[in-house]
Amino acid sequence: MTGTVRLTAGIVAICAVAVALYVLIEAAFSPWARSLTGAATLTGEWLGHMTTPTGAKHLVWLEINHDVPSAECYGCPTIEGRAATCDGAAKIHHYEVWGGVENWSGTQFHLKTRETEESEVHLLYLDGKWAGDEISLTTTLVAPGIPQTTHWERNEAGEETTTVIDGHPDTRSPIAFSLGRGTLRDFEARCKAGVL
Repeated sequence: MTGTVRLTAGIVAICAVAVALYVLIEAAFSPWARSLTGAATLTGEWLGHMTTPTGAKHLVWLEINHDVPSAECYGCPTIEGRAATCDGAAKIHHYEVWGGVENWSGTQFHLKTRETEESEVHLLYLDGKWAGDEISLTTTLVAPGIPQTTHWERNEAGEETTTVIDGHPDTRSPIAFSLGRGTLRDFEARCKAGVL
């Protein structure tokens, strides 16, 4: 075996060990992102629909990826991805997504979104719960530039609550919805066909 072949074999072996070590560390510290047993993970593509407070249906696609922050970046997002919504007119709105998990197993997580093109009403924050092949999300839509009036009060337990009483009607109440597994291709086909 020549010196070049030995050097190449050594580099390949070191790279293989590094990849295997990375996978093991990711599975140990972020089981929601990497499974060594083939169990479901939070990462991947999700598809479903939501209904706004005014009754408008929107198809929703979400892609979640594990973003490993550098050692110098304390508190940086551990989730990054993309999202898209499709309305009844087959208009698609695209979003960048980032956030993090609330616990080691990733069963609770939060996301922020940034729309890549402005629309009248859009997603801003998503609070999620994950179990197997379903995620449950809660969001409150926002309407940039449209004034809103918030009513503050105390409920029967003495906790402060807020209610949006003015502005766009779809921004007044939280929306809860669920997503299952589904691809961007599925999303685009359903949006084009008007299957929300």
